[in-house]
Amino acid sequence: MRAKRSSVAADKRLPSGGPEARTEVAAEVGDDGDEQGPEPTLQVTDDELIRAQRRSRWVQRVVRDGSYTDMVVENKYGLVVIHTKRG
Repeated sequence: MRAKRSSVAADKRLPSGGPEARTEVAAEVGDDGDEQGPEPTLQVTDDELIRAQRRSRWVQRVVRDGSYTDMVVENKYGLVVIHTKRG
């Protein structure tokens, strides 16, 4: 015959995955149950990038120099591109 577990031992166990455990875990991580997914990221069009690069004195300088810290700088399709070692 098995011995009964004390209520103290039951309180110290990790959540087993039951409804009560899920509620406790959700409360700990601040999950309110809304499934909204990841936050949207900033989407910038090529035209916006081109305008920003034309206004940037730093971009103008590296284009004029043709390199930035030993990396090749070039203009492709209106966008300034720096070729890094990783691609």
